[in-house]
Amino acid sequence: MSLSGMDRKLPHPASPTERDLASEIAAALRREYGDLPATVKQIARLANAKERTVKNWLAANNGPSGDKLVALMRHSDQVLEVVLRMSGRQELLRSSAVGDVFAKMQASLRTMEELFNQNAG
Repeated sequence: MSLSGMDRKLPHPASPTERDLASEIAAALRREYGDLPATVKQIARLANAKERTVKNWLAANNGPSGDKLVALMRHSDQVLEVVLRMSGRQELLRSSAVGDVFAKMQASLRTMEELFNQNAG
């Protein structure tokens, strides 16, 4: 027995709309880079995009395409966080935070060791 066209389609969980993504990316870019006059040029350079395109991203008129989004994620923790959160991968955010804390603890221990060695010598 074959499945009808309706039976072949599995329900998809609700996903964010393109408008939601564009708004979230715009907010993330503003949090990361601010609203300075040089912001558009800086983001354009990082994402290898045109300034007009970046202005559209910041206005949430549209979101970045795949390759531009990956470039933004490479340079912006805020954009990376938005993408992980909107994709339902919050557990990766937690692991990233634990890794950051661990790295800071290691740096603090190195600094304490250096101070100890200076005072001992």
